[in-house]
Amino acid sequence: MTDSLSRGTAAPAIVAIGTRYKGCNFRSRLEARWAVFFDSLGIEWTYETEGYELTRGGERMRYLPDFCLPNHKMLVEVKGSETSLQDDARRIVTFVKNNALPNLTGDGGLIILGDIPPQRFGVWMHPCLRHEPPYPGYEADGGVAVMTWIAFADSVIKAVPEGDSWINSIAAVPPRKHFARGEDLRCTAQFIGPRGWKKTLDAYDAARSMRFESGARRCADCGRNSRADGSDLETQRALRVGRYVCLSCYFKIEEAAQSADADRANGFT
Repeated sequence: MTDSLSRGTAAPAIVAIGTRYKGCNFRSRLEARWAVFFDSLGIEWTYETEGYELTRGGERMRYLPDFCLPNHKMLVEVKGSETSLQDDARRIVTFVKNNALPNLTGDGGLIILGDIPPQRFGVWMHPCLRHEPPYPGYEADGGVAVMTWIAFADSVIKAVPEGDSWINSIAAVPPRKHFARGEDLRCTAQFIGPRGWKKTLDAYDAARSMRFESGARRCADCGRNSRADGSDLETQRALRVGRYVCLSCYFKIEEAAQSADADRANGFT
């Protein structure tokens, strides 16, 4: 983070827009949309409740799940793209393999959610990681991370095991359980059939269409609160100057930078 405009450098990484919903400050708007989805289905949730630590092979790792669904004994990780998921994939799989998170066995698991499904109809499956004990003779491995699938059947989170009669009745090809490595993880929902549950479809709609109120953000330079518009322009301003500033201060910074460029061009540096 710098205090001046960066000229002639590579474009910085995209910054997620923090969003406030129901008194909770989410790191990204996508996380807030999934909170809307859970609320629409009456699924209780908590956000970034507890972090976990694991030491394996001399390496210490930490992991903070995005959501906990206490009534369903499940955790949730939200990722905006497959690329961002791959950045954390090895760490997530290691925690699951070693059963270092709560409720990874039985009906529990770590659900991985990506973008809200785009269509208004049908049944969607979401990836879910679960822990299975190690095979005899491989106890040193800690266990196995298995990627299965779940579907939100109104307020019920339904596991979709391979060969299940329910999934066979709506999908041409049932999903297959497989052992997960980091590169195997996916966050994209899979469309599996034309029929669906009305409450679930309404919840997807509510999450997609939710308009969040803009909050007040304090300018890093003048200290005044300015209404955060949550727009791409606001994020671009923050990326250019390395901090969140009000529009008035941004113009002053931009003017000073242009003046400095002119001085350098005229040999006044």
